[in-house]
Amino acid sequence: MSETCRTLGASVALIVETELGGCVLAVQRTDNPDIPYPGCWEFPGGGAEAGESPEDCARRELYEETGLRVREDQFVWRALYRSALRPDSCNAFFVAEATLEEVAPLRLSDEAQAGGLMPFAELCAKPAVVPAHVSNFQDFTRGRRGLYLRRSPRTLLAA
Repeated sequence: MSETCRTLGASVALIVETELGGCVLAVQRTDNPDIPYPGCWEFPGGGAEAGESPEDCARRELYEETGLRVREDQFVWRALYRSALRPDSCNAFFVAEATLEEVAPLRLSDEAQAGGLMPFAELCAKPAVVPAHVSNFQDFTRGRRGLYLRRSPRTLLAA
């Protein structure tokens, strides 16, 4: 996909090594019928503000929804995907790594009714998950597309 498509927003899958192995941070959207995918589980993300880069959008949305911050050097992978809601535009999807200490101050916003760390298989088993987030993360774990920004031992935990 062309990097020149208009980017509407960004999401970030945060990988954390836990006693369960590699886990991802996911949030469950509120049941508000006026938002896309009400009640579904997803990776934190949302719409870009005017002039905001996809990376800055991902960082801001993660902070707004969870109270967590991610540095540029924590991003390990990125890809652009056609928007399911606006096919003329794209959404950026990032994968980043964090430690348990870095996610300890988790604070969910009023946009989420639940959230936390879980194995990716557990997220996939939820009754309602944003489909694009599952397939995007599977692209990362299977090396199908996207750009690896760096590799580290923890990156392999998500596979």
